[in-house]
Amino acid sequence: MGRPATEVHHPGHQSDGSPGQQGHEHRYDIPEAGGSERRMKRQGILAAAWAAAWMCGCGNVASVPPPGNVLLPGGSEQYIWVSSPSPDATAPRMFRKSFSVVSVPTHVTLYFLGPYNADVAVNGTTVVHLAQGGPILTNERPLEITEISNILMTGPNSIFITASAGDILALKIVPAEQGINAQPLVVSDGLWEGSTDGSNWMPVSSFGSLESDATRFKGNFDLNLYQWPGYQGINAVLDHVPLAASSSTPGSGNSVTLDFGKEISGRLRVDSSSSTAAHLQMSFGESLQEATPDLSSLGPRNLVVPAGETAYGPLTGFRYVQVVFLDGPDEAKSLRIQADQVFRNLPLVKQYQNADALLVQIWQTSVYTAQLGMQTEFWDAPKRDRAPYSADLYVSARTARAAFGSATEPIVKYTLEDLVKRVCIVNGRPTTGQDINCIPSFNAWWILDLGDLYRSSGDAAYLASQGENLKGILARMQTQLKDGLFADDASTFLFADWSPGMFHFAGQTAPEAAKITTMIYSMGFQEAAFLFGEMGDASSAASYDTIAAGIKTAVASAYFDTGTGTFGARMQTNAMAVFSGIADPSQYDAIFTQILSQPPSQEVTPYFYYFVLEAMEITGHRAQAVDLVRQVWGGMLNARATTFWEIDPQGCASATDVGQCLITDFDKLSSQGTRYVMSMAHGWASGPAAFLMESQP
Repeated sequence: MGRPATEVHHPGHQSDGSPGQQGHEHRYDIPEAGGSERRMKRQGILAAAWAAAWMCGCGNVASVPPPGNVLLPGGSEQYIWVSSPSPDATAPRMFRKSFSVVSVPTHVTLYFLGPYNADVAVNGTTVVHLAQGGPILTNERPLEITEISNILMTGPNSIFITASAGDILALKIVPAEQGINAQPLVVSDGLWEGSTDGSNWMPVSSFGSLESDATRFKGNFDLNLYQWPGYQGINAVLDHVPLAASSSTPGSGNSVTLDFGKEISGRLRVDSSSSTAAHLQMSFGESLQEATPDLSSLGPRNLVVPAGETAYGPLTGFRYVQVVFLDGPDEAKSLRIQADQVFRNLPLVKQYQNADALLVQIWQTSVYTAQLGMQTEFWDAPKRDRAPYSADLYVSARTARAAFGSATEPIVKYTLEDLVKRVCIVNGRPTTGQDINCIPSFNAWWILDLGDLYRSSGDAAYLASQGENLKGILARMQTQLKDGLFADDASTFLFADWSPGMFHFAGQTAPEAAKITTMIYSMGFQEAAFLFGEMGDASSAASYDTIAAGIKTAVASAYFDTGTGTFGARMQTNAMAVFSGIADPSQYDAIFTQILSQPPSQEVTPYFYYFVLEAMEITGHRAQAVDLVRQVWGGMLNARATTFWEIDPQGCASATDVGQCLITDFDKLSSQGTRYVMSMAHGWASGPAAFLMESQP
């Protein structure tokens, strides 16, 4: 898919010579965009307000407030907490801080982020009352902004916070109007005191600056920080390419809907030439129907554009944006609105060649779909869930590697290292589980991801560095086997595909998912045997090879239907039997004739269709697999898709309202509600690019 040939800007990048505040400098190790080598990302917090404004791209810093006030360095605010995380309102945490001002500025804005319940009092007056209880979107942290100039006093002032249902908070008080990036009067840092009972006070724990930990750039954690002046987050790491709207459609009242012509990963940029602040409401959508306040997965998002400044909306995946001018229609005349694409703008090192224009377009769209998920690491999607998954990585990394070559290697490594922490989302909040992504089969996908990386890069040193992680994952997998088969635990989430019978939540069963998990485990143990052999550990290699062989024998006995010559009636199960090596070549003809070449009995996602393609190839039917590529992915293109979808139910590609068709189907699977939360740019749907390149030198 073509993109405008525009110069790539890196507004957040700085060299080691950039000014930084001593004592607050931090590092995070992220593969930078636009390069093929892993480099240490060095990001100093800027000491001067002009430098902070340059980093956020939000124009001039506010004029200096009344003389005499002590101002802190821009970007010096830190995440803090006291004691252990608070699960709910029954376990409050208290925080306090005193500060002085020589004179009260005309405008003073307080920013507060983190807990789901909080009361913030300044000089005894409550300025923030939040009783949300938990996240609205997965892992989203609420942000409260309020004007407090009428509450500050000359001389001593105090802040007192009672917070619960949280594990972290950040605060700053800025002597400027909302949205202006000025040096703060007060910030949350290690100098605050905290308490669990209001009587015994102790120093709080500091968790670094707001940008010190790149894992907070994912999964909606920093979604609302677009309203926090000076915050860059992932914008400092990735490339930026401006994109003008391809069309603009006025709506009722004071609104307009912008179409940017294709799905992007990015944000809205608004430049103001007005002498007063502008107030906007934005509703983002991957489809036109989603771009409304009631249906947008993000819900309506507000944006204050300071007079004569530049402001940015939240980072997400979208094509359409409905903008409501809250101050009236005349407001639009002084605003310039465009998109800021935020992604890895990598050069292609390989290009698929074919006389069939449709196949070429499918390849290009597959690559672009995977590319939008290449953020700090490989995410499943830029809209939802904005997080890494080892099964998704298996497909999207293969596609990215086919197009971008070795430039993908540091990103895959970073993703593997994050995944092995086993942090996942339960009830909207992060938790640490026993399995990768808290899904058993994703243990084996992690091993297979590592194997793909090693087979491509040959990096023996990196492989050796992951030896202990490998053993830990394999030990967990062994505890989940019984008589050579995966023993399903009904208390966990089991997943093979978004299709009836292919997944289950706690308290349910899904026999087909258990079968496929067993097959994937067989591949995982087999790949582990190969990897330990490469590391010179013959004993471990032999041990895991024996386990893999035992699984294969058990699966053949338990799951193979001698009457039909197949592994049951489901396409996913038979495709994985072939792809994993469980199926014997003597069984290929029956599996292809009766299952793979027939319409599926239940829904198959574009993710699992990749394994169907590979299974068709293995059984000797590549031509039919290519026809399936045209049918499935070509069908999405016929529906005007510019990226490939998370799910592709029968009939949705030809529906009048594609988005509504997709969410109706997705809601049947996982009870997501009325908002368009399904992803229309999902990395796991990018498989054709990897598959098609297999036939090209």
